[in-house]
Amino acid sequence: MSTVKKYFKLRGINIGSDALHYLESVVTDFTAGKKRTFIEEVASHLQKQSEISRNISRAEIEIAVKEFSLQDDVSGTEFFWVYDAFSIPQLFYDVEKKHYLHAATLNKPPPLLHETADFRNFAFVERYEALFQRMLRNPAFTRPSLDRTKGDGKFTLHLIEELLSSSIPIHNTVVLAMLSSLQEPGKYHLEDPTGAIQLEYNAETSFTGGLFTENIFILAEGWYDEKVFHATGLGMPPAETRSESDKLFGNFNFFGGSSQVALRVSPKLKKLEDKYEDSMFVIMADVWLDRPEVLEKLEAVFRGLADSPPFCFILCGDFISETENMNHAELLKTGLKSLQVILQRYPGIMQQSQLVFVPGPMDIGITGILPRPRLPKNLTKDFEATIAKAIFTTNPCRIQFCTREIVVMREDILTKMCRTLIKEPIPDGRESRFKNLTLNLAKTILSQGHLSPLPTHVLPVFWPYDHALRMPVLPDMVVVADMQEPFIERSSDCLVASPSSFPRHKYQFHVYWPSQNTIELSQI
Repeated sequence: MSTVKKYFKLRGINIGSDALHYLESVVTDFTAGKKRTFIEEVASHLQKQSEISRNISRAEIEIAVKEFSLQDDVSGTEFFWVYDAFSIPQLFYDVEKKHYLHAATLNKPPPLLHETADFRNFAFVERYEALFQRMLRNPAFTRPSLDRTKGDGKFTLHLIEELLSSSIPIHNTVVLAMLSSLQEPGKYHLEDPTGAIQLEYNAETSFTGGLFTENIFILAEGWYDEKVFHATGLGMPPAETRSESDKLFGNFNFFGGSSQVALRVSPKLKKLEDKYEDSMFVIMADVWLDRPEVLEKLEAVFRGLADSPPFCFILCGDFISETENMNHAELLKTGLKSLQVILQRYPGIMQQSQLVFVPGPMDIGITGILPRPRLPKNLTKDFEATIAKAIFTTNPCRIQFCTREIVVMREDILTKMCRTLIKEPIPDGRESRFKNLTLNLAKTILSQGHLSPLPTHVLPVFWPYDHALRMPVLPDMVVVADMQEPFIERSSDCLVASPSSFPRHKYQFHVYWPSQNTIELSQI
């Protein structure tokens, strides 16, 4: 038995003959020490994959070798990617393996944009299952058990069907369920995949840790009797920090791209991140290209940064202020031409800065539903032909810079959630009402693991692509780009920020440093 095969055998990995010959050819000229280190890295990578087969193929070995090549030269390594919403991998949780699987592994076909209404139910069930499994991983919760000592000091998490099947009251219980209005307005129910029960709450019921609207998943604590859940407290499912998720899921790639492992664990990309420690991102929203005063301020930003160009500008829509103008398309095309002329005055920015364009809610194209396609190519092709580093993408989108993961959405999410609140969070007196709202917004988005935890009539979603709005594990930063005042919040080790509307709020914008994962407000 070859040394390589023996090593994999000791790790409980069966490697096929074709894969073995390939790996031996790769390490044939390595020194003994480097060969052992390389094989350890490849084996470790394979062990951490939830989709590992009983007999490792050559294709799997080739991917592992590519991911964990030990070359020190990183000068030619790619380190910036933009993933549009329609390319985000669809993931399914395997209860037996306690891990996520890619849709392709389960032989599921790619989703279609327009599917049957069944996909609406599938989307909510998948959201629920992800949160339910997260609660089971949380040491504060336990499932009902015949051994009454087993759950001491923990919250007992019941399914609704378990409550409905009980002929006696159940006290001190917790239910994870969607808050829904199934009958008359103002009457709410708790709903999970097993059933629904009426929810009763009063002035003494505490609402903690988030913004409560219909269609949101909550933890309801209280007691059950005669098909009614009497809530003593309502709260959000606790979010899971990325470090906690990494302990469970290893280097599985949740974020996007062709790599099977998360790029955030790449030693090469970490070296590049340290090398480009001064790289910064400029983030702004409502970049109205039809307004001369906005173009003037935008040029002032370029002028101020010309000597030290940012690595990336994230420019969010709406790109036209007169969104109902019949000449919307022509205004956008003219606005892009004006922006092109301005950029040509600053060759350093043209050559060094990426320009990522994220469409707004009222930009031309499909409006009022997420995910939203990129701006029409027939309107942007001239700009793209001249500005080589321009990237027109979807709303939302995901951006990977070295090991940093950034989710960007241009939507007035805070505005819409505040309009549909069941109960407004009460400030504790130490912070303003707006600060209290933004902190609770951040907690809500991260605890839900979803960018749009709103009723479907408020913000519709293409159900087959609901997964593009989910965050099974948290990224480094979420940009929501709301039109309200700018804010920066940090919750569960994740940044949640909004640069506000560039023209509406005194031309303010955000500057982000990926190497330190810090962000600050700036103004021109």
